[in-house]
Amino acid sequence: MSGNTRAPLAKWALSAVFLVFLCAGLYAGARIIAIRREYTASAREYARLRQEYSPAAADYTAPGTDVDFPSTEGSGSAGGANENSAAPSGGNQAGRASYRDPGEINQDYVGWLNIPDTSVSFPVVQAENNEKYLDTSFEGRQNRLGAVFMDYRCRRESRHIIVYGHNGRGGAMFGALQHYLQPDYLEKHRHLSFINADGTVESWRIFSANRIDAPDAVYPVDFFNEEAFLLFADDLGAPAESGRIFTMSTCTGNVNSGVRLILHAAPF
Repeated sequence: MSGNTRAPLAKWALSAVFLVFLCAGLYAGARIIAIRREYTASAREYARLRQEYSPAAADYTAPGTDVDFPSTEGSGSAGGANENSAAPSGGNQAGRASYRDPGEINQDYVGWLNIPDTSVSFPVVQAENNEKYLDTSFEGRQNRLGAVFMDYRCRRESRHIIVYGHNGRGGAMFGALQHYLQPDYLEKHRHLSFINADGTVESWRIFSANRIDAPDAVYPVDFFNEEAFLLFADDLGAPAESGRIFTMSTCTGNVNSGVRLILHAAPF
């Protein structure tokens, strides 16, 4: 091959490489912009919901604004709770809240989760499966941050309530739960409330926060008897005579890794 032939081929090869990198850069840039838009849309939606519908808005603390490269992690693996046991009385159900009904927006609404003085203050939904709200917001919009949702197998009377949320950057959704791995933070933010759709308030106290690999054991579906539940609660390190458990689950790293951040609470 002559030198005159090699020169055009070299130029063509360099041009092709340049185009590949240009296309890759444009794709990456467009993806980052799309992610930022979804984060912004999610933040605005839940800010509006807190302002107009939250029964616990006064306890809300806004998350940080660092959303430079948002995580796309999902929620924990599907879990369940006992549907056959007698209804327990766990949680403080004496108080009631007065507020606009979020069920006006979404009929899947089952309650409002709030941890005072944190950014965790969200309406909670429950669908017929654990996939719907992975990428659907409370108001029904497609969004990678989805909604905070209760395991589809849980019922009001379940002894184990499981709630999932995405681990978003900048404290978005359940991203703020990472702070609970710090003992001092856990000690100062142990209490949470769950306001059921009928306005009944349940009070809970967080007793543990751990990263767990392949955590199927923390998502039991059924408890065959009282002893089975007590063994489960004891394995979690729950306080003695805890009649119910409230679990929050989110990812920690690669969504496919099986590692989850799990918080457990007992009635307070």
